[in-house]
Amino acid sequence: MAYPNLKQSVWLVVLLLVATNALGLVLHFLGAGSDNATRIIDYLQLIVNLPAIALFVLYAQRRSGRAWSDVLLFRTVPWKMYLPLAVSIAGLGLFVSNIATFVQYVIPVPEEILAIFLDLMGSKTPFGFAFYVLVIQAPLTEEVLCRGVILGGLLGHGSRWRAIVWSAVLFGVLHMNPWQFPGALILGLVLAWWVVQTGSLLPALFGHALTNFLSLISVRFEWFRPIEEWHIVEFLPWWLFAGGIVLAVVGLRWFNQMAKRESASLEPCARPEEDEMPDDREPV
Repeated sequence: MAYPNLKQSVWLVVLLLVATNALGLVLHFLGAGSDNATRIIDYLQLIVNLPAIALFVLYAQRRSGRAWSDVLLFRTVPWKMYLPLAVSIAGLGLFVSNIATFVQYVIPVPEEILAIFLDLMGSKTPFGFAFYVLVIQAPLTEEVLCRGVILGGLLGHGSRWRAIVWSAVLFGVLHMNPWQFPGALILGLVLAWWVVQTGSLLPALFGHALTNFLSLISVRFEWFRPIEEWHIVEFLPWWLFAGGIVLAVVGLRWFNQMAKRESASLEPCARPEEDEMPDDREPV
């Protein structure tokens, strides 16, 4: 049977969270007592996910017996497909922003947690480092794990939509807080669907990176409000929220039509046996 199934996927995420948090605590204690050391440790904690997730992906790849090309799925897609992807992400960003604000209204964000977010995205952190963590490292590691490993395994254990939904749920859990969970869940559903439609991780990587980039520059350059006021619960204007929904719907429908025209693979990770492979279908 394909690895991982749902139970194994849950354990992968749980063990990863335990490992990264344990390592984070160790780094925190090492930096205690010195302001300069604490700052360096803070930066190390932000990049500790890279080696941790890499080890888990390596384990999963060996356990599954799948080729690296079936896990990484770095297959090219027509450049024109990135246009509807960008439109979708712009719309989803506005839509998810109000969803996150509603969660913040119901469950106020503790000042310590909010300070961590704003410290990374604000001027205290060099823009180049924040860009690397949010726009390069996070999409690469999380997409390979959640869409390459987990979605790929789940596609071999049930329906396509069941695999998409559960991979998105685990993607939300990976963020470890209720304020990001709804947005991560919605984005995870879309990104997983893009991977299934195209047989490639590249659309998901692009969408994830663009989402984080827009979040970074909106906070860094205070597009919607000053950074000092992010603790105040403030919804986007209704017309901007409605415009986000329109953009998201237009972009997703546009992408779906384009994917059908390109005759993209619908099951990139769950492949039939070689002797059952249709002649007109490229093995994945």
